[in-house]
Amino acid sequence: MDMPDRELDALVSEKVMGLHIYSHTWPCGYEPECGCYEAASIGASREYAWHNENGPVFIDQDCDGDIPWLEPVPFYSTDIATAWQVVEKMTEHVELEYDFEWQGPIFKPSHDYLTSEGFPLGTTCWYVYIEKAGYREWVCADSAPRAICLAALKALGVEVDDGR
Repeated sequence: MDMPDRELDALVSEKVMGLHIYSHTWPCGYEPECGCYEAASIGASREYAWHNENGPVFIDQDCDGDIPWLEPVPFYSTDIATAWQVVEKMTEHVELEYDFEWQGPIFKPSHDYLTSEGFPLGTTCWYVYIEKAGYREWVCADSAPRAICLAALKALGVEVDDGR
């Protein structure tokens, strides 16, 4: 079974992006006026009706106030613009710290195959190719953002059971 998107987002936040998760089940939701996805404040006297989801949040370290400001974990596994922050972070790792190669995300059309990864001829996927210490691997997913997240975790040695 695939790891749920928000669980994957929280894992990427911690292991790849270096954020500290304050809570995995904090009240969040889309604010009606601006449409922004926001977290309930710490110490708020009440939750708003639009805080209709529970999701992972982190403490914004740039907050100047006495009460820490909570931010919802970014949607790394479902939004390509946000996932690209992960690609940029991995590029920093490639250049500075780790001995691995990163290519992708790349679309696999139905006339190609990656059978060993669960995507035989006739199927499509997005994949990222990583090579580390002479070991090559293709990390596949149904979307480019998810492939980016799974590959980043794998490249950093974090094992994720994503049902494949």
